[in-house]
Amino acid sequence: MTAPQTWQLVALNNPGPLWFALLVVVALGALLWTWRSLDPGMPLRVRLLITALRALVLGLATVLLLQPALRRRQTVPQPGNLAVLIDISPSMREAGSPPRLERALSLLAQHRDALTAQHPQYFLFHTDTTPVPQPPAPADIPPPKDGTDIAQAIALATADPDITAILLLSDGADTTGTAPEHIAKTARVPVNTLLLAHDDAKADIAIARVRVDPFAFTRTPTPVQVELTSQGFQGAQTSVSLLEDGVVLQTRDVAFEDGRARAEFSVFPPKPGPWVLTAQVPVSPDDTRPDNNTQHIAIQVVRDRYRVLHLSGLPSWDQRFLRDAFTAWPRVDLVSFYVLRNRLQATSQGTSGLSLIPFPTRELFEQHLHEFDVLFFHDFDPQEVGIDTWMPQIKQFVQHGGALVVLGGPNGLNAPALVSSAFADVLPLQMPPADAPPERLFDARPFRPAPTPAAKHHPLTRPGLQRGGIWHTAPTLEGIAMAQATHPEAQVLLAHPFARTSDGPAPLLAVLAVERGRTMMLATDSLWLTRFAIPMDGGPAGAFADFWKNAVAWLTQDPEMNPLQLSVAPDPQSDVHAVAISVSLRNAQWQPDPRAPLTIDISWRDDAQEPQQQQLSAHTDNNGQLSMRWLPQASGPHEIAVSAANGRSNTTRFISELGMVERQHRSPRPAFLQRLAERTGGIAFDDDLNVDRLAQHNRAGVRDQITDVPLWSHPALFAALFLLLLLEWYLRRRSGID
Repeated sequence: MTAPQTWQLVALNNPGPLWFALLVVVALGALLWTWRSLDPGMPLRVRLLITALRALVLGLATVLLLQPALRRRQTVPQPGNLAVLIDISPSMREAGSPPRLERALSLLAQHRDALTAQHPQYFLFHTDTTPVPQPPAPADIPPPKDGTDIAQAIALATADPDITAILLLSDGADTTGTAPEHIAKTARVPVNTLLLAHDDAKADIAIARVRVDPFAFTRTPTPVQVELTSQGFQGAQTSVSLLEDGVVLQTRDVAFEDGRARAEFSVFPPKPGPWVLTAQVPVSPDDTRPDNNTQHIAIQVVRDRYRVLHLSGLPSWDQRFLRDAFTAWPRVDLVSFYVLRNRLQATSQGTSGLSLIPFPTRELFEQHLHEFDVLFFHDFDPQEVGIDTWMPQIKQFVQHGGALVVLGGPNGLNAPALVSSAFADVLPLQMPPADAPPERLFDARPFRPAPTPAAKHHPLTRPGLQRGGIWHTAPTLEGIAMAQATHPEAQVLLAHPFARTSDGPAPLLAVLAVERGRTMMLATDSLWLTRFAIPMDGGPAGAFADFWKNAVAWLTQDPEMNPLQLSVAPDPQSDVHAVAISVSLRNAQWQPDPRAPLTIDISWRDDAQEPQQQQLSAHTDNNGQLSMRWLPQASGPHEIAVSAANGRSNTTRFISELGMVERQHRSPRPAFLQRLAERTGGIAFDDDLNVDRLAQHNRAGVRDQITDVPLWSHPALFAALFLLLLLEWYLRRRSGID
């Protein structure tokens, strides 16, 4: 029986409708020109014959240009080709007894002859898909990557139009999260599945996925969803905990339904930088795979706004211009209080007839202090409003990463709560008590601040010393509060040019690092004068505001203020979860520091939770940069600390995903394979491969064969064109036309 066929006249050189229309217009124009070029005195019969010959020549030339052909379309049978997809991911190699991959290869060897009739094409897949001529021996299978992408394997196999069916040998432990329904929309052929995990099904609770945005803002609620899967724990209950550095932040109780559960959290990132959290499920005595009960997540925390709490002892010009600078800066969320009546006045004079609100001491320092980044004491005596009893909380606020700024004035710097020995160790300057002799408390002589050697390199004052900065023209200030001593670890950045203490020049601006936080003291309340003095001398009007912006950035430890920049990211060129470490180092002049030696300390915990550490030595290149590749030896959180010979250092954290993806998706997913087969019209084999059913399902298809028979290249067409041109030439010669 011959296959049905059809014939169709086609143009092999189809110029398109626009060019074809242009060609027709040109041909008609040529005919019109031919007719009008002939002598009207000639017999009409001769003129018509010459024009008709020219029309035939143009028509035949057009036909040759279009290259006509007869197209024969014949439908022929196409044998069915079967794509055999073999999952070689770690879950197929490590789980089961014998391992699932060995069972898959054994089944293929057992049914090799029967499968040959299906014209099989074999593919090995994990996160990538590789075609192979035949199933390899277990020892010849290449090492897989950490993950399983079933959707990609099916898409690559079906890219071949000759594939009419797919046989998927897998445990269904896909790690991409792609739903079977989504895969079915793109799979154009039936997908037959064979589950390879019936004999190794064990009780297991696993954290399948943690859903969280990769970026979050400081002190802003960040949702975290932890998805669990279970096998053999239907209807059971468990708890999910979210931890930071081993400390439990929140815990949720969940119950499993259809082998799944979800726990939802809301966390508040404390500060900018990498924030590593751990989701953890307690290990049940019946849980046979405890290694997938923990999953680590890394969130890159950025700061959208600085939260500043400003407490002022009384209204002043210094307070006003500082507040104006903050309110004009969109990145500051300012909460400001003015103390107009102290506790003694409130007790002796009462509150009748006043519209003033009581100072919210308890609300601020017990409930909301941790929500702020910087606390300002601006000529402020904590004892006057009862804050002196909360000084331990303020000290703890600084030690845990907050910042405290104490600004000078007649009320604040010598307050008993600030000069007490219990609180003085977190301040860079130790001030004399308020009852000290006046010459020890204040020097009222005008002066120009003198930068210290440390000021030229410190990120707090270095920009202000440059042209256009607040300290470049050394503006005149009015008076300084005299310090009694300087903290041994404090840095004095500005000093009085001639007033002296027992330690040397009287310090004006000093800073101190206190555990995780920072403090700053400015021993004058006349800095506001620079707001006018600098513009009047031709300087920029924003120098005063720029100083405080820079100060807030340094106090809050903005990562951009560190001259040693450190970043860690997955190496895009690596297939083994290596990380790329990048370092950028600047020297004291804030210029790239070339050929500088670096010490890199990397710490982590191994699978037994024992601390491990590795130290590396390196140096920057000629541009002050370092790029290196490091291969983690274990999964989980890692900390990298880089220190330079000039004293600069930086620390960051990252999570090594070495084997973590497959570890969290080791349990078989029979429901996934069942739904995939149903949605694509395939067969879900539960135990063994039935080749007869597979052969009936993989029916042969058909394919169109197209053959073009050219007409334009026939010699008769060229002969006809030559004869027409010759005949037209003959008639023109007989008629006396050139």
